[in-house]
Amino acid sequence: GIWYCLSITRWKVGRKKMNDRYSERIEQLENEIREKQEEIELTNNQSTIDILEEDIYNTKQSIEELKKYV
Repeated sequence: GIWYCLSITRWKVGRKKMNDRYSERIEQLENEIREKQEEIELTNNQSTIDILEEDIYNTKQSIEELKKYV
């Protein structure tokens, strides 16, 4: 009946909003990666580079996880 249609529509709308949220988060993380890559280019400190590279790796993993939901 009509209630079924409404609940399906609401679910789709809710899902769309979640997708947008995931997409925004992915963009945010991709920007963070770019900033960290720039920092790596600017620094000569190996321990800083190591930390940044690990951060980048972890951030990329997070992006991969998030992409499953978009």
